[in-house]
Amino acid sequence: MANSNFNKTCLNCIYFSDPNMVMGNCRRYPTYQNRHATEWCGEFQQNPSPAALENLVADVTRETIMAEVGSIKPKPGRPKKNES
Repeated sequence: MANSNFNKTCLNCIYFSDPNMVMGNCRRYPTYQNRHATEWCGEFQQNPSPAALENLVADVTRETIMAEVGSIKPKPGRPKKNES
């Protein structure tokens, strides 16, 4: 039974802040609670997988870059020197 809840800890929850620290905050409700990374509760929500986040960021980045490529205009150069 204990092994089934092993991955459902605060460390893997979307509401847990400061995942690099042992102690963090549960931000599920406005009154943030100090929690240890190994604690768990009944309102656990799994963090999205890193691969899914990388694909989402890559798609947004690709679309943004492709949209901006056509709108880039060359900057005006320096004015030519007057020959006297």
